[in-house]
Amino acid sequence: MKLEEAYKKGSGYDGLDCTQIVHKLMQVEYDSVFKYLNLMKCCDDLRYIHLTSLYYKYAMEEESHYKKHVDYLIDLKKPVFVPTPVSLPCIVMSCDEIFMASLSHEMFVTENYNMAMKRALEINDHMLHEHLGWYLAEQKEELSKFNDWIDFASMLGDSPQKRYEIDKLAQEKL
Repeated sequence: MKLEEAYKKGSGYDGLDCTQIVHKLMQVEYDSVFKYLNLMKCCDDLRYIHLTSLYYKYAMEEESHYKKHVDYLIDLKKPVFVPTPVSLPCIVMSCDEIFMASLSHEMFVTENYNMAMKRALEINDHMLHEHLGWYLAEQKEELSKFNDWIDFASMLGDSPQKRYEIDKLAQEKL
C-alpha cells in the first residue's frame, strides 16, 4: 500500500484539536523519513553514490521536521506522539521515477499541511497557525527542489552521461 493511500481513510483535519493536528502531521513527517530512506536504498541499488548520500540527507531533514513538532508540543506541555513507522517495499526504480515519487510525496505532504492550516484557522489557534507557516514555506522549497531534479533529468533524456551528470549534481548539493 502506498504511503498516500494509508492516509485516505482518515484524511482531513475536520474536528481535530491542536494536539491531534500536530500528532497527525508528526506521523506524516515520520513516514517521510522512511520514504526517503527507501528511496535512498533505490539510489544505492542503482549505484548512484552521491544521490544515495543526498537522499540520506533528505531523510534526516524530515526527521528534523518531526522533531520540530515534538518541541512544539513539549513547549505547550501537550502529550507527545510516537508514530509507528510504515512498511515500505524497496523497489528499484529509475532515477526519473525516484524524482517523481519524491515530488508526489511532497505534494501529499503539502496537502496535509494545507488542510492542517485551514483547521488551525477554523479553531482560531494562532500559535498553531504560526507553527504550521514554517512548514508550508519549507514545502515550497521541497516542491521546487524535486521539480528542479525532474527538469534536470528530463533535459538529460537518455544521454549516456545521465548517470554521471545526476550524481555529479547530487555531489554538489551535499
